[in-house]
Amino acid sequence: MINRQRNIALCTVMLLMTLPAGFLSHVQASAIESELQDLAAEAIRASERPKHYAAIYNIGEYALALRVHLIRSARHSIDIQTFIWTDDATTRFLFSELKRAAQRGVSVRLLIDHASPFGNRIEPLAAMVSAHANIKIRYFKPISKNAIKGPVDYTSIVLSNFQKLNRRMHNKLFVVDDRIAILGGRNYQTIYYDWDEEFNFKDREIVTCGPVSGDMKESFETYWAHEHSIPAIQFIDIQAILAKWSFSRPDDSTTFYYDASEFTALSKLANNYSLASQVPDGHIFETGKIEFVCDPPVLASRSEIEEDSSHLKALETELRNAKSYIVGQSPYLVACKWTKGIVRDIVEDNPDFEIHFSTNSVAATNHVIVGAVALKQQRKQLTKLKYHIYQFKPYPEDAEAFFPRIQVLEASNKQTELNNSRNPRSSLHAKSLVIDGKIAVVSTSNFDPRSTYLNTECAVIVHDKAFATALEENIRRDMAPRNSWVVAERKSTPVIGQFNNLMASISGTLPVLDVWPTPHTSCFELKEGKTPLPRSHPEFYQHYRGVGNFPGCEEATVGIKVRFFKALFGWATPMM
Repeated sequence: MINRQRNIALCTVMLLMTLPAGFLSHVQASAIESELQDLAAEAIRASERPKHYAAIYNIGEYALALRVHLIRSARHSIDIQTFIWTDDATTRFLFSELKRAAQRGVSVRLLIDHASPFGNRIEPLAAMVSAHANIKIRYFKPISKNAIKGPVDYTSIVLSNFQKLNRRMHNKLFVVDDRIAILGGRNYQTIYYDWDEEFNFKDREIVTCGPVSGDMKESFETYWAHEHSIPAIQFIDIQAILAKWSFSRPDDSTTFYYDASEFTALSKLANNYSLASQVPDGHIFETGKIEFVCDPPVLASRSEIEEDSSHLKALETELRNAKSYIVGQSPYLVACKWTKGIVRDIVEDNPDFEIHFSTNSVAATNHVIVGAVALKQQRKQLTKLKYHIYQFKPYPEDAEAFFPRIQVLEASNKQTELNNSRNPRSSLHAKSLVIDGKIAVVSTSNFDPRSTYLNTECAVIVHDKAFATALEENIRRDMAPRNSWVVAERKSTPVIGQFNNLMASISGTLPVLDVWPTPHTSCFELKEGKTPLPRSHPEFYQHYRGVGNFPGCEEATVGIKVRFFKALFGWATPMM
């Protein structure tokens, strides 16, 4: 009987999915008018020279409003590719908007990497899969026959086929009507949109209007059609739920509930024709050349990746053509062989070349083991690669500008007694580069070994000085003393200091048993009344005071964990 019900359910859902778009639509409001839609149409009509419009979105709340705005403005299609889609209030709200678009005839496709968890319950995912004939959901490179993975699934894959956990789809695209697209660091989870009461990512993405968005759509099609992209309806646990629901499907108000009142203000904001005119974010630039670069879905070996990855080759070309400086930002500052080789060549050819990099402090990072490996590399990054490193504070002074919802979150914290004294903790998740103040790169890549060799990535390269200047200003604000600590070599004292640095250097070369307790580097904070100086300035130590390697850590155990991982897991650097 169960098998018969399951077959009926599957046949019904499969039949619905073959119906033409709009077959089940009921009368609803048409797509809203949108400045971005109009600019995209104008850019595509341009015949004399390629024309694009682009904007940077740094604030998560407005990035969510942007998505809702574009969903409501969609005429034909919405294609979303992401590394993470987690079941929570924010994603349920967003999916409800996708469902409404599907009901007015828009084709909606959602492609998600299968390594990251959706949640603990299968019912919400089953509700998404069977929400409407115009909605298709696929998972990339499944690691289990079940959509919802448990500890047994992960343990099994680690023991039987660990390689399957690598070469994950880290791409993040949001393409509307083949002519407007979003690319950047944000996945789909509350913490990416400034909606969490305890922890939020400070992220960044670019929205493009024009021909380059069509290139992103082609990339999406390549992944969607790949043999590793599996329809969600084929997973065993989803089939079982759909069979159970074949004659008595529960109402979405219970299966897929969220508090719509949380999003009332944002929903109203998203209806504005010009979203950028309503928020302190998303300023629209008319730009020159914009290039989209992306890795193919599967590459087998490191040599193939370095040879055939369009993402890496394009970035290497731009980096090797740099003349004066690079300003970069990534949540994890762990260099791989590819990065080291490029930077060493640049510095050798131009000793005055400067690289300024914004990244997370140990207190701000969401991955302690990655923070440990980054600490292990710091000495070489400062001395060999000539980096100027700025580590983001978990509670930056500009928090209210970075997270406008912070007052709402603080009020909620006080009501729930989660945190009566401090703002929600923040962590960098943006991945960007600015080269010579003229070229801007907004990427999904963390510029680390995992992004280089183990995951697929994509990026947008903008050849426009005004756009690059705006991006650089965003990054440099994150680097400012009120928002970041400076990393520098410890002030050396005769004999004892030199001996410490020698022992730290020797210990740091060991893949295991890197146990020397005092690293060669430290974080520094600007003294009150002093002006910022580069770490190479002879008066640096008069202007800054050392605050150790773990400033801002609220738990003493964090430093212990970092030292433990640094001592024993240096060999794991290629997987970071």
